[in-house]
Amino acid sequence: MQHESHSPSSPLANLFFSVDPTPELVIISGPSGSGKTNACIGFSEHLRTLGVGQAGLISPPVIEDNQKIAIDLKAIHTGEKRQLAMLLAAPEHPTNEPADSDLVFGKWRFDPDVLTWGNTVLSNLPSSECFIIDELGPLEFRLGVGLQAGMSLLDNRTLNPAFVVVREELLPAAVIRWPWSVILNLPQHDSQEPPGRELR
Repeated sequence: MQHESHSPSSPLANLFFSVDPTPELVIISGPSGSGKTNACIGFSEHLRTLGVGQAGLISPPVIEDNQKIAIDLKAIHTGEKRQLAMLLAAPEHPTNEPADSDLVFGKWRFDPDVLTWGNTVLSNLPSSECFIIDELGPLEFRLGVGLQAGMSLLDNRTLNPAFVVVREELLPAAVIRWPWSVILNLPQHDSQEPPGRELR
């Protein structure tokens, strides 16, 4: 069955195609498991089928045995993809210990080189009809690291229109930072995503 976010009548598509003018900045939020990344992926695929130019970053999960074990970072406009984060191993199975240079937050080990690459991608975005950034989360809002180029682009109102994923608990900070934004809250799905998505 076709995912609702792939549909021309999806909330993201409606905001982009049916609202005139399209909001300058749409914050996609919702509880854990509401499908924020899937909504971005489906929206991006729908735009591609229509030939609508788009750019930005999406963070698709890597699933193994129904477990989210990693997070990729994909440049929408080039298709290039790198592994951004790995789920840390349980203490009794220390097979994924972080290196000294790694950034560890919660249950995730982030690759600083991939974050640097992501910031480079965001600093060199081509002109496009739509921009998507999935996601700006605790690294960016609480630690001042991560995809800070994305934060700056939105601060400077450089991208228009832009769709950015911000998790529910960070939404108040995002609204204070970007008061001109429109909020799109996705409802909780009945089916839960695989475990391991506490950070991104």
